[in-house]
Amino acid sequence: MVAQGPAVKPTLAPAFARRRQMLMDAYGPGSILVVPGGHLQARNSDVEHPFRQASDLWFLTGLAEPDAILVLAPGRAGEQVVLFVRPSDRAAETWTGRRAGLAGAVERFGADKAFPFADFEQELARLCEGARQVCVTLGQDAAFDAQVVRAARRHRLQPRLGLDGPDHL
Repeated sequence: MVAQGPAVKPTLAPAFARRRQMLMDAYGPGSILVVPGGHLQARNSDVEHPFRQASDLWFLTGLAEPDAILVLAPGRAGEQVVLFVRPSDRAAETWTGRRAGLAGAVERFGADKAFPFADFEQELARLCEGARQVCVTLGQDAAFDAQVVRAARRHRLQPRLGLDGPDHL
């Protein structure tokens, strides 16, 4: 069972927003920063280890749910802070606990926009259009690394689309 952490307290929300802004200021416009969260880890057949959020995602958002990714796009109007989360699902939440969902990601965790976790690669490719670099920590999850590289290189893999995208990862 995934225990959902409490919503970000109103007094803490500005601290998370300040941390995100400091990071975006350090990299500047034209950068895309990708911060993955943790996943549930199976202990045996149908039992999972207690969930612990990835420290970087927790530090920047306060979100304590599995399968979440934060994308920061400094200078991008209306999409500077984008969260990818698991959508609300009443049936699943009966067994695993309540989820913030897309609306909660915006309302409670300060995202400008939120998308389903499953749409990460497609939306990241779109967010990378016009960016000069993608900043991400590689080497922790090969499947995630491959998604980021494919999304960042979409403009090179499909030149007929005429996209301009990042040249640095």
